[in-house]
Amino acid sequence: MQHNVLPKVYAPPGPTWRGVLAGLALCLAGATQAQTYCPSDGGSGNTFNIARVQFGDIDNISGDNNGYADFNAQSTTVQPGTSNGITLTPNGPFFLRYRWNAWIDWNNDGSFGGSELAFQSVGFGTESGSIAVPAGVTPGAKRMRVNMSAFIYRGACANYSTGEVEDYTVNVIAPCDASAGTLTAVKPELCLFGSTVTLIASVDGNAVVPAGYLVVHVLTSGPGLVIQQAGATPTFTVNTGGTYTVHTLVYDPATLDLSIIVPGVTTGFDVNGLLVQGGGTICASLDVAGAQFNVNDPNA
Repeated sequence: MQHNVLPKVYAPPGPTWRGVLAGLALCLAGATQAQTYCPSDGGSGNTFNIARVQFGDIDNISGDNNGYADFNAQSTTVQPGTSNGITLTPNGPFFLRYRWNAWIDWNNDGSFGGSELAFQSVGFGTESGSIAVPAGVTPGAKRMRVNMSAFIYRGACANYSTGEVEDYTVNVIAPCDASAGTLTAVKPELCLFGSTVTLIASVDGNAVVPAGYLVVHVLTSGPGLVIQQAGATPTFTVNTGGTYTVHTLVYDPATLDLSIIVPGVTTGFDVNGLLVQGGGTICASLDVAGAQFNVNDPNA
């Protein structure tokens, strides 16, 4: 397996980080999107259409697309066995009840089976609920089809004249079992009487380290969690006063290349944004809260 060697850009994590990583995952799983799905259309030129779809990283305000729109370029990432919120908003007369369906082709067979109806709701306006990802679903890119219809529910391959149909991509990633556990500061309040002081944290023993994964401890400074040092044990020596945090990172060296970290520049938030727990796609775990220390410097 190749390393995820990323360019050394250290802006706080956000859609740009997640977009790059999600795009990489979709490329790796691209073969699963090769199927030709049945056509479906809610009717062109009508007054009933999908105004907005919100599901994970997907937040698409689309309006009228003449019955059908292919939004497969828009995607979100989910894990097996999780539940993920979905919100759907219609456009049309306020006094009508709109029927919503959302299918996801979990088995990638190119069709939407009855068991793949992931969400169904009816109401006069915005409808919200959740989509449960099957525990045993295989990783890869899946087709999601959302349709809306006034008056009656419509099938995944239906052609009708009182609604709209939109397709999206749902990227399923393998479940991540890694857990950094927690640390406890032995002496959270310290005083810098000499030239240095040593910060010592104790391991609480609740980390989960899968086979092939490594454990490293990281020292960060300030509220921005700027990474200063890393080591095999949660013990670090500092020579200036301030606030510090010692963290545990459990990671797979085959998927997370720590050479991307530049001490004094990269933050714990940058790293966390790459991980599944922070909205990224890499299976690893960082104890973001960590063990916190306050070092007082009477000579400051």
